[in-house]
Amino acid sequence: MRVGNIKGRYGRKSSLAAILNHHHTSLNPIFDDLPDVVLVEILCRLRCYKLVYQCKCVSKRWCTLITDPYFIGRFVSLQREYHHQQTPIILINKKGDLLNRMSDPLKPFFRRFKKFHGSLIQQEPEVAGTCNDLLLCYTGKYYERNYYICNPYTQQWIALPAAPPCHEQTVPLPEGFMCDLPLYNKYTNDDDPKRHNSNNIAELNTNYRCKVVRLICPCYGKKYSKFKVQIFSSETGQWRETIVSSPENIMLGTVKFHICFANAYNRMLYWMGGVHFLLELDPFIINNGDYKCRLINLRDHHFDGNIILSCLGVYGGRLKMFDFELTTNTFLVWDVNVTKEEYHGGFEKVCLENMTNYILEEDMVRKRGDVLASECMALDPNNEEIIYLVIDYEIVMFNIRTRIHSKLDKKYTTDYGLNCGFFQVVVPWWPTPVPKLPQEAHAHAQSTKNQSKWEEEMGKVM
Repeated sequence: MRVGNIKGRYGRKSSLAAILNHHHTSLNPIFDDLPDVVLVEILCRLRCYKLVYQCKCVSKRWCTLITDPYFIGRFVSLQREYHHQQTPIILINKKGDLLNRMSDPLKPFFRRFKKFHGSLIQQEPEVAGTCNDLLLCYTGKYYERNYYICNPYTQQWIALPAAPPCHEQTVPLPEGFMCDLPLYNKYTNDDDPKRHNSNNIAELNTNYRCKVVRLICPCYGKKYSKFKVQIFSSETGQWRETIVSSPENIMLGTVKFHICFANAYNRMLYWMGGVHFLLELDPFIINNGDYKCRLINLRDHHFDGNIILSCLGVYGGRLKMFDFELTTNTFLVWDVNVTKEEYHGGFEKVCLENMTNYILEEDMVRKRGDVLASECMALDPNNEEIIYLVIDYEIVMFNIRTRIHSKLDKKYTTDYGLNCGFFQVVVPWWPTPVPKLPQEAHAHAQSTKNQSKWEEEMGKVM
């Protein structure tokens, strides 16, 4: 059948599954006679996982094959072999607005999510954290928030049980969200795609664990040597509270400035305490009462006094800090070496390495008296030559090699913390399933009684 006939018969928006279902009767003897391994090799060569997902509807056999870990591992390996590149990353803000990509799977998902829950939630969810292609979202005020882990690419979500209660005046600090492992690792036999062979299968981590961490700060202006944390674990499906000790008194409330989320790096979570310190926690080993956090001093560095280390992010698999030097109109970027242990009182010294410079044109940088009207908001996670700046409350994309800069068409809310206000979301070769909670926890999670109904409705959308 010609392509034109297919479009005319099924319509322009017809899915691959609809076409295959129509022809399944005539093709049935051919496909039914194929061994599983041959059918897997055919299906896993489809261009993207969205086409593969549609094929799950063709028959029970196809669905079983496609959901098998072997198929997923083989599909991911072939994607790596053919594309020879890392999976792209998009940048989103807490409202779900995209910065560096036109296709937007988040906004439609959030709208459907709110409509599905009706009067149970009064607002569309906002993003609190990301891990690969999983999002931690919330609704409500900090002291009574409802949390959800969702994947907008598969339209899946789970509601977490209610967090332990805290006082209404509790300072709202950024939540930490991380998984101990990605869904799939690198090649099990060979990390080099050029030496890839048919026996190389990406290894799946189907039992990955998720953690959500809330720092509890009762009062903004007070220093603490100990503070409470609330930790949710996907293993138990429960929240628990514990006390964390600090090697030095810290003003925990300063974490709310210059940052809207915690950074996950190398199984650790990092919060910035204003421009003063980094706070490091390992959510997988925090136990009851005898865990001590790690503090890294940001004020004790050997750079020009005009440089204030106020931006933190993970780019290219490394933890980086970046900021603006007033006198030279230069953005500076460093790798943060968090393995150093040079103690200074209760703090460790910050160790910054591999500095790179981003020199801006003079007319790009505007100053109002002593107030800088330009700041670095994000480094592009896919292209090290591109940075995103806020200039006079407008977002500008700047290419340091070509010296070309352009304003983005979209307008974004410019509240404090904008310089680190965008989360990274991986556009996956194969989407990460949301974690499965233990049955007893799942039964108490908000709105989970409607989960099957949601999945049925989303099956019509996918």
